[in-house]
Amino acid sequence: MSYFKPLFIPVLLVLFSSCSQPPKAKLGDSSVASTNIAQDIDVADFSDKMASLTDYLLLDVRTPEETSQAKIQDAMEIDFRQANFLDQVKLLSKARPVLVYCRSGNRSGQAMAKMHELGFLEVYNLKGGITAWQDSGRPVVSQE
Repeated sequence: MSYFKPLFIPVLLVLFSSCSQPPKAKLGDSSVASTNIAQDIDVADFSDKMASLTDYLLLDVRTPEETSQAKIQDAMEIDFRQANFLDQVKLLSKARPVLVYCRSGNRSGQAMAKMHELGFLEVYNLKGGITAWQDSGRPVVSQE
């Protein structure tokens, strides 16, 4: 029976290691791949996204009165304050990256969060909104 003692510990180690499960990924763990992106980005990064992405949606979530004064060219308008905002957003492609902005970044940040919840794959919010865009000297168009 004494010849079994030297084998006992290695056998136990093999048994316990083969039965253990890998550690579960924790929310917020950087090693876990994210299925979609919702990110606040500054004017320079927003402009870079517009230049580098081939198929994206530029979304202005301000009121019609605000968009009539100035907006970024080719932006689609869906007023965040309207009761049917989510119904209109649900009609958009979730696969296309969305670049969203408002006056200051607050409403568009809320819109980004809602779109993220709805399963949009990529949504980028312009920090500082169109105010920061204009302050940086970037172009806008007027509908007046």
